[in-house]
Amino acid sequence: FIKPCPSSATPGRGLVLAVSPRLCAMAVPNLAYVEVLTCGEDALAPCLMLSLEKRAAYGTSTTVVRRYLFDVPEEVVRFCGSHHLKLGKFAAVFSTTGRGAAGLTEFILACAEQGLRTLHVRGPRGVEEYTKTI
Repeated sequence: FIKPCPSSATPGRGLVLAVSPRLCAMAVPNLAYVEVLTCGEDALAPCLMLSLEKRAAYGTSTTVVRRYLFDVPEEVVRFCGSHHLKLGKFAAVFSTTGRGAAGLTEFILACAEQGLRTLHVRGPRGVEEYTKTI
C-alpha cells in the first residue's frame, strides 16, 4: 500500500512515500507515526510499528486504520498483549533480515486467532516459502 515515489531516487533527498489510492479508499488517515516497540536492549530484537490513524473531527479520539510492523522478533505477541496493541489492526509485516522474522510464525498464528483475514508479509529471499509452510 505504501511505496516510494519515483522522485525519491534523487540523491540528497529523503525517502518520499506515497500512499496508494486503495488505502485512501478504505479510510483517509490524518495521523501517522512510528513507534519503536523494542530497541534490542530488553532481550527482544529491534522492532518498529507504523500506525495510520483517523482523528475525529471534534474531540481528541482517534481510530486506528492500519498498522505496519517492521521486523518480528520472538515474543513480540506477548509484548503486544502486555502493551494493549490489538493484532487485528496489522495490515503487513516487513522483515528486513532473516533474523527479523524470528517471531513470524507466532505472530501469524496469533493474528489468525484474533480473526485477521489477511496479513501481507514482505521480506528477504525465503520468507515467502517460509510463510507458506505455516
